Amino acid sequence: MFKKFIGGFLLAVMLQGSAYAGTFASPEKVIVPNRVGEVYSSISSKVTRNPDDYESAEVFANFREIRTTGIKARTVYRSSNPIDIHGNKVRHTYADRLAMLAGIKAEIDLAENENEVEENFKNSGARKKYCYSLYQKGKIYSVHLRGDGLESRDWPNIAEAFRFMLRNDGPYLVHCRLGRDRAGLFSMLCSALAGASIEDLRRDYLQTFCNYYHMKPQSYEYEILRKFKADKIIYYIAHPECANDLQGVADNISLYGIVPEEATVNFFKVALKFSDKEIKDLQAKLKIEKVNEAML
Repeated sequence: MFKKFIGGFLLAVMLQGSAYAGTFASPEKVIVPNRVGEVYSSISSKVTRNPDDYESAEVFANFREIRTTGIKARTVYRSSNPIDIHGNKVRHTYADRLAMLAGIKAEIDLAENENEVEENFKNSGARKKYCYSLYQKGKIYSVHLRGDGLESRDWPNIAEAFRFMLRNDGPYLVHCRLGRDRAGLFSMLCSALAGASIEDLRRDYLQTFCNYYHMKPQSYEYEILRKFKADKIIYYIAHPECANDLQGVADNISLYGIVPEEATVNFFKVALKFSDKEIKDLQAKLKIEKVNEAML
């Protein structure tokens, strides 16, 4: 047991070192085996549907405001699904109530198509939800993204979700079922477009795993998922040509030289076919306005 602990600790140190190397200095040199499958198996037993097992209602529902560098306060929130009473048992009630408390005005559902959302709201209990009021006002955009949302065939759907943001005022709530993978990609795009750093993007993406699976930052599991999940998505945003060949993306990728905002602006142009005006208008909704110091 002691040897396993030491081995995990040393690997976490190596991974953390390679993270900084890949971001600030030179391409990563440390080759670490991809053990995401093993980590998922290890942490999956730690998730429960008992809110008492979690630090707070927010952690239990995986509900939080995105607070990465550059993004406006109280603008974008993410959570587990607040309207899927079957696929997100127990948590949906907490997510819906937190959406009400946050004053959510528009919702983006990346897990269900329009028919599935309509089916959910046929339940009398679901029609008592706060999010049902959004649905009645036409303030929910719903689309079923495939997998993690990392396929080019989903680009038109992702583009329409962002255009929904352009047409509606926030605060916005984005979710899939768990609020983990598809919502994680969408949240990354929001954060990066607003000026988030690579470390910001990693931290926000991995917070979901900490919430659900009681995972600790900088732990062995955290660093494996950082390297082979979060970093690969950041790389994907900077290299949209990888969209149809995710399995072919090398495990030892480097984020060296990637500037998230620049990469994301390019992603919106190349992948989502956004015009310069659309990008500027979306950034105006998401990004803190910089004060011109020369005018002070």
